[in-house]
Amino acid sequence: MFFLILTLLFFSCAEEPESIKTQNLTQLEIVSLVFELNPSATMTYENFVNSRLKTDDFGNVIKLSLYELNLDTIPSEFGNLTKLEQLELDGNKLKNIPPEIGKLTKLEILDVSKNQISDLPKEVFNLISLKELWLAENNFTSISSEVNKLTKLTDLGLNLNKLTSLPSSVGDLEMLGFLELSYNELTNIPSSLGSMPSLITMAVGHNKICSAEARNSIQNFANFAAVCQGFDEQNCN
Repeated sequence: MFFLILTLLFFSCAEEPESIKTQNLTQLEIVSLVFELNPSATMTYENFVNSRLKTDDFGNVIKLSLYELNLDTIPSEFGNLTKLEQLELDGNKLKNIPPEIGKLTKLEILDVSKNQISDLPKEVFNLISLKELWLAENNFTSISSEVNKLTKLTDLGLNLNKLTSLPSSVGDLEMLGFLELSYNELTNIPSSLGSMPSLITMAVGHNKICSAEARNSIQNFANFAAVCQGFDEQNCN
């Protein structure tokens, strides 16, 4: 930690062109916020910037990888990273996501897998550029019907949660190609998912789709044979 402080002081005091100084200050602010949340982290400033940050030609942070850092909260200040395109928060101890994330309207990939999250703030559905949303291995029992506002979504990972139902509005996601629903507690799949134009894979194994009515309904989906995976692997005992 002492080495990290010295490194931060060096980079903040060194004389550099104004554009570089601004870029480093932005990175320093991010690093400082992260290490405040996890004082035991042993990564140096240089290693963090090289392996966890990616910037564009103007010094704007466009990718931030904060996976497996033992974080239990995310600073609301991250909402100011309005050029961010990819945010990786998987493998932490998060129980919620700050509503300020809704300001990240250029975000294309959001990964909060392997946390302890049970609900998403409504602001997440303002992420109009979002293409991939990974929510696996959390504590979700349901997903908001507002998910259909994410009109550019191509990949949605919801496996290994506690979902008991799925909103029919998921079927409105015309660009969705990959839907992972396995290892939940679903007893049925909305009929709206049966004719999604871009869907290539829908994994439904290890749920509770056991009733004859539910199974017949899903088997009658127009795309059943082409996209449905794991249908016969249900927890019906």
